[in-house]
Amino acid sequence: KRYDTIRNLGRIDYEFISDKGLTRVLLGDYFNKAEAQDIVNATNQNGYKGAFIVKYRDGERLGMSK
Repeated sequence: KRYDTIRNLGRIDYEFISDKGLTRVLLGDYFNKAEAQDIVNATNQNGYKGAFIVKYRDGERLGMSK
């Protein structure tokens, strides 16, 4: 329910980071940077100002996209 305003923007996944006490929320999947940037902008407009693009390859996190 907390993420209803962005649920239509893509598949929502969660990663629990127990050593930091955080839950990372991921929206995906997007297949080019322009599409991902559009989603970041929409996410920010829906109140999630900390959204950013992260690149994954074969399920492995490669880091933030610049």
